[in-house]
Amino acid sequence: MRGAVKSYIMYAATLSALAVIFVPLLIESLMSKKVDETSVIPVNRNIGTLVSMPIRSKNIISAKSDEKIFQPQSRSSQSGSSLDDKTPSLSHEGIPLAWVLQVGSFPEKKSAIALSEKLSVDGYRSFVRDLKDSKSTVSRVFVGPKIIKQTLINDKTVLDKQYGFDSHLMYFEP
Repeated sequence: MRGAVKSYIMYAATLSALAVIFVPLLIESLMSKKVDETSVIPVNRNIGTLVSMPIRSKNIISAKSDEKIFQPQSRSSQSGSSLDDKTPSLSHEGIPLAWVLQVGSFPEKKSAIALSEKLSVDGYRSFVRDLKDSKSTVSRVFVGPKIIKQTLINDKTVLDKQYGFDSHLMYFEP
């Protein structure tokens, strides 16, 4: 009798375990939700009617051409240069005044790049800009820009002495 009770308990435990596994699966399959497959995207795909074209304002100033942008300019007197050379100042448009030294001008870009790299190794920030005219292209090497003019004047003295330059102080318009 003892063995029969044990086997009934084992059968009951096995059936309970199967019920715990399969009853939730059965309930879930009966209560499954249907997925709504209808699209919420509008059928009319012509977005031109939804977005109007922008209207160009009449007071927009067009940008400079690639050849003229970031080119230093020779300016002997500058609005705002009435301040001393040790104080940063702004132009009448509110743009910081910046200065560069033109230390070289070369017909071959390789020579300009070599000088620029040498100046960079010696601790000076330098860059090369090409100036195109109707006949040829000249690569110019600049040191700077700096917003304190006196700092660049001091660098001019050192550079002219160290490298034998006859550098030119120029206004840099960003």
